[in-house]
Amino acid sequence: MTTYRIPKGIASRKLSEEFFLLSPKTSTMHTLNPMGSAMLTLLSNGKSPREIGEILSQEFDARAETIEKDANDLVTLLLDQGLLEVTGEKE
Repeated sequence: MTTYRIPKGIASRKLSEEFFLLSPKTSTMHTLNPMGSAMLTLLSNGKSPREIGEILSQEFDARAETIEKDANDLVTLLLDQGLLEVTGEKE
């Protein structure tokens, strides 16, 4: 399973239930809503999109499969924007 983290040089802050990421390359502020914020926190703690779906389906009263797909989409978006990086693989 792939693990992720916010790269060094990316300013990030969690305020209330939202997460803010600032890219120094583009000076663009990215805001994640409460669901995205929870996903990013779990990704940074080594959880897979599948695990995130299972965990957040209870908290957000949504289908685990839908959340898993959204988590995969978020990973792709953040990787493309340079706001997330792969740290390795774990078993």
